[in-house]
Amino acid sequence: MKKKWMAACGVTAFFLSAGIALWMEKPALTQMAGQAITTTANSKLNGTLSFSSLDISLKGQLVLAKPVIRDTQGRVVIEGDAVRVYVNPGKIVNALKQGEILQALDTADVDNPVLHLWQNEDDGTWNVASLIKKDQRQTDAGFRGAINVHNGTIDAVLPDSTAVMGQNVNGSVSFAGYPSMAIDASMTVDGQKVTAHGTYASNRQYDFTFSADAVNGTYASSFIPASADVVIRSGTVENVKVRVADSHNGFFLSGQADVTDGHVTVQGLDVDGLKGHAALTTQDITLSGVEGRVNGQDFRVGGTIVTNGDQTDTIYEGMDKQLTFEQSLRTREFEPDGPNYTPRISGVMHVENGKFNYAMSILKSNNGNPDACNRYTFAYENAIAGEGHFIHTYK
Repeated sequence: MKKKWMAACGVTAFFLSAGIALWMEKPALTQMAGQAITTTANSKLNGTLSFSSLDISLKGQLVLAKPVIRDTQGRVVIEGDAVRVYVNPGKIVNALKQGEILQALDTADVDNPVLHLWQNEDDGTWNVASLIKKDQRQTDAGFRGAINVHNGTIDAVLPDSTAVMGQNVNGSVSFAGYPSMAIDASMTVDGQKVTAHGTYASNRQYDFTFSADAVNGTYASSFIPASADVVIRSGTVENVKVRVADSHNGFFLSGQADVTDGHVTVQGLDVDGLKGHAALTTQDITLSGVEGRVNGQDFRVGGTIVTNGDQTDTIYEGMDKQLTFEQSLRTREFEPDGPNYTPRISGVMHVENGKFNYAMSILKSNNGNPDACNRYTFAYENAIAGEGHFIHTYK
């Protein structure tokens, strides 16, 4: 019994002396850690990181109070109440000596952060895209933990100066599979829930799914090119779910949404009372019950638009103006890839009330002469079961 008591006292004395030693070294460790954090961050940022104070607990937790990241012009990009970082005790000493403190971090919890988003006036890029130095974006700092965000805010200014605020931002970014990062986030915008989750490795390798209960349609106006001459004046997009991905297998897009009370101006035409359902993939758009008024005249559109190129947009916009499939393609020609002048092939299907009609189109050069475009449209009503038609590009 006496030996056990002596052993317990010895262990207690060891941990007590170790704690006292660590406490005595705390000021030096705190200063060293603070210098390492600011030096590491500022070497990778096009800007600066600062914080009001730093504290290291005996539990291996490092707390940065009131952290702020500014860009090169001194504008605040990210700020928050605190960042709580959990340090791996077995790695901290070597990491500090090597000046790579990120290697010793397990997880980081960010409390009440605010992200300020805007587009740079000089090149039109978003400010966060240029926050990391280009030569550092592919640098492996050795961090394999996770960053968790709690009760954050996104304060964004769109290109047309519209202010959009995302609140109750919560989520995480895991670096366990670096260079691929796993991202999971949710927020509320105008009181409606918006979520995003997926993986990101580079701008050529990502896979994300976005969903939203409802989104103000006018937010999209800022991202429509001026050359399109389209203005979204009002409307709500509901039940939104979109998946977008890119990899060595190619680009992938799918999604669906419902539009209610839409009001847009398209190349001088006033379209209001717009409502209906749209589903899209990389190759087609399916419209269900889309209706509204064009300059006061009622219209209704339904069916699937299928093409092998960006003429999908041309067909959609034309039919939205009550043009026919053939009329919509009058503004398009064959591909300008001489000497091939590859034909453009398009197709549209109309399924309604048990009836199935479809049409196909091919736009060709005149036997290889690019000075003339030959236009062929084939329309089929009351399609017969078991019978099909196709158009091919080459002989």
